[in-house]
Amino acid sequence: MVTENFQFLLTNFLYGSLMHWILASKMKKLSFFSKWQLDQMLVFKMEHLLLLNNLIFFMIMLYLFLLLLQYLLVMLYLYYFLMNMQIDIF
Repeated sequence: MVTENFQFLLTNFLYGSLMHWILASKMKKLSFFSKWQLDQMLVFKMEHLLLLNNLIFFMIMLYLFLLLLQYLLVMLYLYYFLMNMQIDIF
């Protein structure tokens, strides 16, 4: 999990660097964005990507927890159902 988060951060850092280079080269011609404003735009984008990553991770964990809970409830139901059945073999 740590490796996946590190890989995600590295990918987003490289993506952010590429976006910064593209935005800086485009905005240099227009020159109404300062470097600080470009940095703030990229920080805002990176924060949203990290928030999205955490949200997806939380949703996957919630799904797995509910799947486990469903499995346990079915097993509990079957256990009590089978224990309460009166089977007379003889």
